[in-house]
Amino acid sequence: MQAPVIIVVCGDTQVMPLEEMGSSIFPAAQNILLAAPALGLGSLMASLPIFAPVGSFAHALNLSEHIVPLATLPIGYPVKVLGKPHRKPIESVTSRDRFGDSW
Repeated sequence: MQAPVIIVVCGDTQVMPLEEMGSSIFPAAQNILLAAPALGLGSLMASLPIFAPVGSFAHALNLSEHIVPLATLPIGYPVKVLGKPHRKPIESVTSRDRFGDSW
């Protein structure tokens, strides 16, 4: 896949503490990832900014100190046509009431 667009999802520590940002930015990122295939695009979410050397993403993007990069979303056209995802039946990956109790 060539990724002509890389969205860097950031949070603003002047609006919300860093520890609470995941509940705001990750649903937004998920919506972008879910919309991409409907447009014929491939995508993924990477937590590269979290594990990169401190400040390297912010410096490269010239972000203010209170803007924190949290995830990257490369989006592009897949080399081959993507099919429907293969998913296991929900019963095989979940438990009922207690871990290990099958449906």
